[in-house]
Amino acid sequence: MTILDRYILREFVRVFALIIVSLVSLYVIVDFFERIRMFISNHATAHQVLTYFVYSVPMILSQMLPVTFFLSTLITFSILSTHNELMAMKASGVSLFRVAVPVIAVSVAVCIASFFLSEYVTPFANEKVKYVKYVEIQKKNKAGTFKQNQIWYKGRDGIYAIAYVDPNRHILKGIRINYLDHKMNLVKRIDAKEARWEQDAWSGTD
Repeated sequence: MTILDRYILREFVRVFALIIVSLVSLYVIVDFFERIRMFISNHATAHQVLTYFVYSVPMILSQMLPVTFFLSTLITFSILSTHNELMAMKASGVSLFRVAVPVIAVSVAVCIASFFLSEYVTPFANEKVKYVKYVEIQKKNKAGTFKQNQIWYKGRDGIYAIAYVDPNRHILKGIRINYLDHKMNLVKRIDAKEARWEQDAWSGTD
């Protein structure tokens, strides 16, 4: 890596870090004031609030990285142009493509990091955010809450569609079971008007 590469890379990373920190901080501040009523009404502790936003950072980063990289590139080269540094580089025989090589290399690294962040870190962090919000702060059941109508469930052999659930009477209504093969083709479909839980088993009616 030449002195020119290190200089351009240093200027780009400085602008990139400033923008990403500013955008993430702004996002967190806005999100905090949008949710402050929820925190207060549920008597959330400072630790719970802090944990909620710490686990929110991966999702925020995955959204902000493309915008940050674009803005950083524009601002970095605008600064170099304003100080006539690009002109000096071109006068020394350095092409614009050669000047952009360090930024291109960083863009590849950012793309790879963004992929792994979105695929592996963000889903795990989002689950933690939901746990902190619904279980620790709102004190809901760990198993979660479920609506009583239009339920879809993927079982081992097929996909179950249930129009309505009556948990008090142990009744399912509007049942449709789609059996699929290993290529996800429909091989059989069963429809039932109602099913009732009796003697440790479901009994249905057409």
